[in-house]
Amino acid sequence: MKKIFSVAFALLAICFFVACNSDKKEDERVFDRNLKNHVCEPEQLDYTGASTDLSPAYYRDERVILQGFNNMYHPTVVKVDDAEYPYRMFLMGWAATLGNVGWPGCDATFLMRGKDLYTWEIYCKENRLPASRSWWEPVDEDGNAANVEKWAPVLYADESKWYDNWHVGDASVVYMNGTYTLAYSSYCSDIDGIFSWVVGDADGDLSCIMGATSTDGINWTKSEYPILIWEPEIGKYEPVTSNGSDFIGKNFYGLYHRPSLRYEDGKWKMWFDYMVNARMSTGYAENSGDFLKFSDWTVIKGDGDPAQFDFTNPEVIKINDKYLMYGDPSVNFYGISDPRLKVIGSDPTEGGWRTRQLLEAQSLDGKKWTITGWIPPDSDRPANHVPAMYIEDGHLYLFYATQIGYSRHPEDTTRYEYAYDTLRVARRCVDEITWRV
Repeated sequence: MKKIFSVAFALLAICFFVACNSDKKEDERVFDRNLKNHVCEPEQLDYTGASTDLSPAYYRDERVILQGFNNMYHPTVVKVDDAEYPYRMFLMGWAATLGNVGWPGCDATFLMRGKDLYTWEIYCKENRLPASRSWWEPVDEDGNAANVEKWAPVLYADESKWYDNWHVGDASVVYMNGTYTLAYSSYCSDIDGIFSWVVGDADGDLSCIMGATSTDGINWTKSEYPILIWEPEIGKYEPVTSNGSDFIGKNFYGLYHRPSLRYEDGKWKMWFDYMVNARMSTGYAENSGDFLKFSDWTVIKGDGDPAQFDFTNPEVIKINDKYLMYGDPSVNFYGISDPRLKVIGSDPTEGGWRTRQLLEAQSLDGKKWTITGWIPPDSDRPANHVPAMYIEDGHLYLFYATQIGYSRHPEDTTRYEYAYDTLRVARRCVDEITWRV
């Protein structure tokens, strides 16, 4: 699930162990945290196109990176110039309370730092005052950190700007030369400043992509205007988030969201999802100039010609000369049927959520994609969503969030919980990736 609460209104909206060969299941690979002791094995996938089960390609132990929060997701990792804590993880959602009471807007972006990819501390503050005491709270081996009410967002809404006044999340980060460059989703009220669920709204809501830069990952300078926005929807009732009256009989290509940012070939490249009428799909844009400047961005694959139809929450990484993408669209779009996705309760929203799983796509140019498989949900959760990738020492780390569903109250199958309760990671050997493009 993505952008929950903001889009919920609009779109509706364990322990770690090192396995030994004797305990290894037929469909699982041995997970060894110590890469010095690890030897990659051929993936040996039974390739059936989009329905390919990628589980045999991944080392999965379902270990929890972080838990104990209200609803958080999209754990994205970058490596930085810090000898003691070389990793930063940006994550989003609600920490202690629904909507992060006490902070502007609703969804916000939080920060962790790590000594390695399994040992983390989360940024905390006493309160919102600039001079407030701050500290890093250790996360234990089970993914728990104390003082969840003090976990502090480092990036949150600016209620004085109609295009940045509610949801601030889905951060995608590039770290270069001591500077963090970040693109994020901003779900907002649209130009009238009134949200669609409030009496008096005249133009529905709107979603766009903002930019920001920082030298420490904590204090940010935001773009003065969205760096990507479909301007025809400004001030109008768009489909999905409102009554859609301004687009009846017309094509709708708005609701830009969920950026995946890269810098290569001397330019910024960004994948994002957006609506192609009623189909949430993946677009692509480039910028050879000022990252924070709207006029320097050009949408290459958008409007009625997306990079990939029916693909949500895109996360893109380049490996040698090819691109790998993960997202969490409905597997129904790709003819995937699996008993693990069977509806088991009476909540009418369950079917839609349970069919959304992690899907893989591959590309030669980042503009045309082939769906090459999917990852079934973890054994104790109904769905995994909102992927982010990181590569180090020949391994691809796939971070994701697990959806609660009925797992919190298995005796009550009348209310499916869309929120997320744990952040986890799986690992794959880069050199063993089977390319289908």
